[in-house]
Amino acid sequence: MDYAKKNITIIMGLIASAFLLLLVVYPSFGQIKNLTNKISDLKLSLEKETGTTPVKETLTLYNTYEKKINILNSSLPSKNRELEFITALEDIAAKNNLKQKITFSQYSPLEKNIFFKRPLAISLSGNFAELINYLGEIEQLPFYININNLRVNKKEVSDENSEIFITANTYWR
Repeated sequence: MDYAKKNITIIMGLIASAFLLLLVVYPSFGQIKNLTNKISDLKLSLEKETGTTPVKETLTLYNTYEKKINILNSSLPSKNRELEFITALEDIAAKNNLKQKITFSQYSPLEKNIFFKRPLAISLSGNFAELINYLGEIEQLPFYININNLRVNKKEVSDENSEIFITANTYWR
């Protein structure tokens, strides 16, 4: 008899659980699904009305551009690093036994005064092979230098009298 009572108790418990699921939990799932759909529709209509982009899309774009911004910031030094830039150019010239003259123009603002362009002219004289080494080494500098014009005067009589004239833009933040 104990066995029959246990089975009846288990069956009654299962029936009560099923009854609870059918009458309480299942309708709640439907209400939650309806509420989720309404929230999603409201979000879409607000985005259309305000003309904004969805938050997920904005975050994705931000993450994409954040990496590019970090690269840009590392290659565009702040204006207070100008002495470091000049010293690097002078060190490269000295290392290659070159005579160098650097002439800077004034800064000109770019893009909402966040970035600046500063033209410069460099004249170098010395051994032709060392002049070429100089060009290779300035290319490796952590500064963004955009060479506009490069003129080489190589004297055929002597390698020591070669000259290079460079006009370039440097970019700063």
